Amino acid sequence: MNRQTVSSSNIHSIGYDPVSHTLEIVFLSGGIYQCRGLPVTVYQALMTAAFKGSYFYVSHSQCLSNREDWLIIRRGNPPLFNIANIYHALESCVAQLQATIG
Repeated sequence: MNRQTVSSSNIHSIGYDPVSHTLEIVFLSGGIYQCRGLPVTVYQALMTAAFKGSYFYVSHSQCLSNREDWLIIRRGNPPLFNIANIYHALESCVAQLQATIG
């Protein structure tokens, strides 16, 4: 799977396989996780989000609601998501909505 390096405090790179609908995230901690069955729109939204890690955890938690959906390729230290990350993600979401609404 081809992955793109991203600017994030928790994520190193993100990839998506359109055949298997698999999202792959490589965390800065070294962990590599995959989630199957996600539409390409989740990947596209994640790649354009200002705060990618927080945006994924706040806006697209299909896999997070059931840990069994994750395929762990390599375990790393768990990513640190705190209230500040979530706040920034919400700010980003609100700003994107305001820009869309006009």
